Amino acid sequence: MTSPSREVPVRQWVLSLPHGVRFLLARHPDLCREVRGIFARAIHSFYIRRAKAAGRPDGRCGSVIQVQRFDSAIRLDVHFHGLFLDGVYTGVGALRQPLTFHAARHLEDGDVRWMVRHIRSLVFGHLHRRGFLDEHAALSDESGDDLDEMATHHAAAVQGLIPFGRRSGQTVLLFGDAVPDRRP
Repeated sequence: MTSPSREVPVRQWVLSLPHGVRFLLARHPDLCREVRGIFARAIHSFYIRRAKAAGRPDGRCGSVIQVQRFDSAIRLDVHFHGLFLDGVYTGVGALRQPLTFHAARHLEDGDVRWMVRHIRSLVFGHLHRRGFLDEHAALSDESGDDLDEMATHHAAAVQGLIPFGRRSGQTVLLFGDAVPDRRP
């Protein structure tokens, strides 16, 4: 236990998504906010449930989440980086009661696997209810109704493909890739 003025452990959680979902989040800022909220609530509830199991029913946690839109090759890749307190504070909301931090127990591989399945279920369920994914978690026919030139660029970018021209549909070459011989 520590007082609120001391440093407390922080853990980074990253949510990466399938290409189709990245495309949707790039096209729909409101949907991006909603998925970010699902991610935050899922991790917060994970810490709160663990605290309850350890006898701390009034635990609260905190986080800062950044939407990152590109990968290291500057390809469109909407994903989330979150810094979460690795534990909970108790005493929140009680007058004149000091806040106390309780570090979470060690994170196990099984915890991460459960969180991946849980967040996937929450995100895909939300996208299905909103009409963006079908019952098989594939992009619904309606999710591409607004495909203009920018959407075509977005779709190609999340897949690392060239959207237009004679090389349309081919993979974008990255620095260090072998360049094909173009001699006649």
